[in-house]
Amino acid sequence: MAFGKRRSTYDNTNSGILFEVENPASQKHPSYKGSLNVGGVDYWISGWDKETKAGPALSLKIEKKQDRRSEEDVHHQDMAPATQASFSDERNEPPPPKSEEEYWEPDKPV
Repeated sequence: MAFGKRRSTYDNTNSGILFEVENPASQKHPSYKGSLNVGGVDYWISGWDKETKAGPALSLKIEKKQDRRSEEDVHHQDMAPATQASFSDERNEPPPPKSEEEYWEPDKPV
């Protein structure tokens, strides 16, 4: 089988993996990135090399995979075109159709 197409039968619950990031853009970017599963819930994990008084350390940040997607969805919604319909109704339903009198007809003078 080709690399990456093999299906794993291994139970990945309560385990994870970190990969070293080659040439991080700055010290603010993680030195390591990967994924983690705890109790059947998937997380993203990022790590930074740190120097402490006690010696070298690895600082970690963990985010639920679903949370990151939600943040990206919100970001994409913020950047949606202005032509997209937006409903202020709490039920997220479009407003009722206009009555016939409210429609403009080209044959009628305004």
